[in-house]
Amino acid sequence: MHGGEADRIYDGIYGSYLRAKPYFKEDDPDSIRRSPQLLSGYFGEYEAKKNLLVTGSKGKGSIARMTAALLSARYKTGLMISPHVSDYLERISIGGKNISEEAFVRIGKQALADAVRLEPEEKNGEYISPTGLWALIGMRYFSEKKTGFNVLECGKGAKYDDVNRIPHETAVIGTIFLEHQKELGDTIEEIARDKASVITRQVKRVYVMDQKPVVMDIIAERAGEMGAELCCPGKGFLAKNLRRALNGVTADIYVRELELKDVFISLAGGYQAGHAALALAVFVDHIREKYPGWKPDEIEGNRIRSAFNTVRIPGRMEVIGDDPLCVIDSCINRESAGELMATLSDAGIDRAVTIICLPDDKDVCGVADIMAKISEVMIFTKANHPHYPTKTDWGKVFNERGIRAFDEADMQIAYQKGIEFGLPIIVLVANTFVDFVEKNIENVKFF
Repeated sequence: MHGGEADRIYDGIYGSYLRAKPYFKEDDPDSIRRSPQLLSGYFGEYEAKKNLLVTGSKGKGSIARMTAALLSARYKTGLMISPHVSDYLERISIGGKNISEEAFVRIGKQALADAVRLEPEEKNGEYISPTGLWALIGMRYFSEKKTGFNVLECGKGAKYDDVNRIPHETAVIGTIFLEHQKELGDTIEEIARDKASVITRQVKRVYVMDQKPVVMDIIAERAGEMGAELCCPGKGFLAKNLRRALNGVTADIYVRELELKDVFISLAGGYQAGHAALALAVFVDHIREKYPGWKPDEIEGNRIRSAFNTVRIPGRMEVIGDDPLCVIDSCINRESAGELMATLSDAGIDRAVTIICLPDDKDVCGVADIMAKISEVMIFTKANHPHYPTKTDWGKVFNERGIRAFDEADMQIAYQKGIEFGLPIIVLVANTFVDFVEKNIENVKFF
């Protein structure tokens, strides 16, 4: 999209990783492969009170965007997200506006020059993390623009994530489940401990979405050890009376003693109401640090509603076609498939064609088991992604289970075959594949 110097900077961000790649094992965990200490010296200068870090397995992107949208109503707020969907500059933004190409090139050049001086031992598998370089560019941009707050989305984990080296007083943890086991650990307990590491000694308050009991115990233990206040559903914030639709969800939101009725969130899925309640709790608590007892007046209340109404994320239960109806969702586990099913049911959709394009490290079986209940047929396709491959012929697997399914490697052909059934088409992808789907489904546009 950009070309020239911007693309050279983008390629440079991944240069150290690619040079080191032949010298480490792909199956090595983050504890062996990652070296976040290399860039940590560049992050120490930033004020912890300005920075909010978001981790989790599901929903961290929407939580980060909602929180930034709310804070932006009062303060100049930076946002760093990962991965990008269609434009790599969308990873770094202020007040909803992406970093300019000029700033990306200028700051990126200096960041890459600083990285070279660190002299990682690439032939021993040591490298400067792309995540860390994005974080360095983002933080320098936010500092240059004098932001009041910065909302920063972590990568896969937290313990060995460069973003977690940025000083921060607020931590947010979305729902955690089994994922990225190769990098983070084989059990949910190991993954929870990795992500709970976002709670550092500097953290004063941690906001947590609903979790499995064993995960919540690990997070609570970590918060206690670090001296951080724990804020979770029913204890600080809550969303009730959910009303789902394909264009979003409406809910009543409660934060501390505050109550906002009939709040519309422009992201579909009941779990987005919980994300909105958490984001509002972060917003309220940060204002009250300066103005104890603050309550929103009518004008502030309208700003809050407007913030929730304007958040958009490609690939989050997004309608991308209407003839036939086509919905794309980054549905990666059994739980999110169940929420998608509830939303489709509320929209009157009880039969569909499901196209699934997920890497093998996601809960493909869980997603397919749920979606089989409404699927006339399931079509499994593949994305050519070097780091998140789909090697299993999942159509064959489910055919052997007696479920109507088949494999079609080409996404565009899979979509064309789906049209033949004359039913709504549900496309389920990982975040990383959203742009792949957008570019490969003929005559379908995001709008």
